[in-house]
Parts: sequence; C-alpha cells; structure tokens
Amino acid sequence: MSDRAFVHAHVPGAALPALVGQVIVIATGNDGFCRFKYAPEWLGAEHAFALDPEALPLENTVFDSPPGWEVFGAMRDAAPDHWGRKLIERSQNRLGLSELEFLLAAGDERTGALGFSTGREASVGSPAPSVTLLERLVEAAARVERDEPVDVDLLRLLWAGTGTLGGMRPKTTVESGGALWVAKFPSREDRYAITRWEFGALRLAGRCGLRVPEHRLETVGTHPVLLTARFDRRARGGIRERAHYLSGLTMLGLHERDYGSGGYADLALWLRRHGAEPAEDVRELFRRMAFNVLIGNTDDHLRNHAVIDFGEGYRLSPAFDVMPWPASGGERVQALGVGRQGRLASIENVLSDAQQFGLKPDAAAAELTRLQAVIQRDWRDAFRNAGVAARELALVERVISPYTPSRG
Repeated sequence: MSDRAFVHAHVPGAALPALVGQVIVIATGNDGFCRFKYAPEWLGAEHAFALDPEALPLENTVFDSPPGWEVFGAMRDAAPDHWGRKLIERSQNRLGLSELEFLLAAGDERTGALGFSTGREASVGSPAPSVTLLERLVEAAARVERDEPVDVDLLRLLWAGTGTLGGMRPKTTVESGGALWVAKFPSREDRYAITRWEFGALRLAGRCGLRVPEHRLETVGTHPVLLTARFDRRARGGIRERAHYLSGLTMLGLHERDYGSGGYADLALWLRRHGAEPAEDVRELFRRMAFNVLIGNTDDHLRNHAVIDFGEGYRLSPAFDVMPWPASGGERVQALGVGRQGRLASIENVLSDAQQFGLKPDAAAAELTRLQAVIQRDWRDAFRNAGVAARELALVERVISPYTPSRG
C-alpha cells in the first residue's frame, strides 16, 4: 500500500502540470493523519497558489492534518466519491483501498486542477470518452450497478471519464464539441425520473437568475441522460485550463462525518475573506439558499457547494446538484444552516440573517418575493419541458407549493 504521493497542479497557460509538494500518510484509521510540505520550486514560482488558503497557506513549513484525516480536504476534493470508488474497485478487482490509493487511481479528468503520482513526474491518464459512446457507457454503468460482467475496455473508459465526480449516482465525463460534460445516467434505484427532475430544476434556476452550467437532456436508447458542462474547465489559447476546486466542506474545514455542521452564512464569511468578488458572490449564495428552500432541494450539503479559481481568484461555482426532494413528512430541514432557526426550511428562516449576505431586510424580502413569483410562474413549464410525467408533476407540485402559494 502506497503511503505517499507527489501532488501536482495544472496552472493557467501551461500545458503540463507543475510539482506542488508531497503528502505522506503517517497513520490510518480514526487517529490517522497525513503530513504535507510544499516543494521549494512551487514556493518560488510566480504561478504558485495555496492549496487551501486557511488549512494549507503558501508557507515553507510542514502541515499535519487533523486526526482522522488521511488527506487534507483540498486533496480529498480531488478524490473519487462513492460511484468513482466503486468503478476503481471493480477495475482493480480489489476492495479496501486507502484514501491515497483512490487519489492515485483516479483518472486525469478528476475534479479541479490537482493531480497525484508516485513519482516526481506527473502521470497522464486516459482522456475522457467521446459523447458518441454514451449508449455503451449507459449500458456499462447499468451493468456495474447490477454487479454484472462488463467489457474491460468499456469499464476503463467509464472509469477514465468518472475520475473524481462526486455523488452516489452513475455518471461519467464525456467530450463533446471540444468541451467536457458531466453525463448523469438514470439509476436502477430511481423511484422517479431524477435526470429529468434535475434538468427541470436547472432550467428553473436559470430563469430565476441563478448562475448554472450549460446543460442539455439527451435520450440515449430509452434513457434520459443529463449533460452539464464542466465548470472547472475552460479553453484558453488552445489549452484546456483547469480551475482549482474547493468544496464547501473544505472551505469550512469540515469532514464528511460533520454532516449537518456549518451553514450558508459560514460560506458567505469565507467568500468575504478569500473571494475575488465577495459582494456579488454572497448575494448569489443568498439567492441559491432561498431557491433551495423554495423548491425543496434539501440535499444542499457542503459537497454540493464549491469555489473555483482559474488563477484570477476564488469565485462561487455555478449551482449544481439541485432538484426538489419529496419529504417523508414532518418539518422540512436543509442539510445546511439557513438562519437563526438553524436548518429549518422556512421563509422566515431564510430572511432571519440576511445581513450576513450584505442585504437589508427589505431587499432580502423583495428578492425572496421575486424568486417565489418566478418559480410559481415557470416551474410547471420547466419540468414539463424536461419530459417529467404528469403523475410526477403532481409530486413536484406537492414539494414546491407550500413555499410558492398561488396568487389569486
């Protein structure tokens, strides 16, 4: 088992990644931790940036992670999540990989700008598969879900595209028109057409004025596949540049086991300290929080928020993983703190701490009223155009209607 890795970063304008430093896992388990040190050449480079402005500032020192962290949060953000780990384990035919082994195994199209290798030279992985292979990739993902045999070459393609995309659901990255797109597939566990619901929610968010990635819905065989443009990539001067990526979890210095900790106001504070356009981004964050409450997106945990930096400073990423989630009854709560009433999903709670987002009470109330009006006017059209069936539209309405009452 490898206990150390060199960390590399793609920097704007450069075709090849640069050496950033080395991470060493000192121990594993509940009391395990890792140690990281920046390389001297990185500290002296004009393009150098801190992997995490708070936990890993750009200093010539040795950093130890908190107990129980096998890697630092900024590195964990570049590691595969549940679906990616399943593919890696399937491809390598082994279980029980360490956090560092997952980092080393993830494909070249991992989230963000970081890369990991066992040597000082950066490893170059396989490119993302073409969008023309979507039908085969959808079938391969379905076979993985069913624990059925999958063609080895196709499994490698699926793995190369998945990289470190987050979440539990089947997905991969594909190349289309010279750009990279996340392709989200239906799952055998779906009780309703989740890819259609998410497409409808993204359309609705865009109509509400939220920043969303370019997106489209394609029918692949009989399966609706949601394609969203990778916002951590952009084309500049013939080079596909990669943005450094920090999840909300890393921004707040929290671990997966800290689920339910932190809130939107904490993210706003981080943006004011480290963001390139804090005033604009904290207002966008307020709109996003209000939108999530109004449409019943209770899966708004810290991994579903992020900042990206293309070398011009941290900006709040476009919204992603947004959709209504039918409640099982009882009081609705968000995954993040909303206001002075904690995680309670209520209009009053959204407005209770508006000053944390640079908004006076009247301005916050006006923005909330505007969002309610757009959602009430457009939600049905957005979801119907996504191909959501009539019986499921009724379910969406039950989720949304308590927060956007009809105006009569």
